[in-house]
Order: sequence, then C-alpha cells, then structure tokens
Amino acid sequence: MAYKLACIGVTIQDWRALGTDALLAKEFYFARKAFMHIRELAYIDLCELAEQMNQMKNLNETWLQSEILAF
Repeated sequence: MAYKLACIGVTIQDWRALGTDALLAKEFYFARKAFMHIRELAYIDLCELAEQMNQMKNLNETWLQSEILAF
C-alpha cells in the first residue's frame, strides 16, 4: 500500500525511507522497486545481497541494519 501511495508523487527522501523500511522488513521486492525509482545503485546491490543471504538462511539482522546505516 505504501508503494502505491508513493507512486502518486513523493520526495526522494520518502522513497529512500520506504526502501529502507521495506529492506528491514525483508520485503526485498518493494525495497528494490523503491530504490530503482530513485536510481540508488548501492542500495539495489544491498537488496540483492540481502535477498541472497536470506535465501541461504544466513541473513543477520544486525548486519543488515549496520549496512543500511553505513549508507
């Protein structure tokens, strides 16, 4: 629902916040779409890495939060 509302027209900071929150919630599809909308390549790579680690059951919540904060 948040993604649909964001498509109406929000700021870059709102897109980044949506992507970050989706990434923390392990909603990789929506996180990637949000970051693609604002062309944040580093975050898109992070989404792909986190999704791969999640599929291997090797995703550490602390690691993910620290990577997001590092950006």
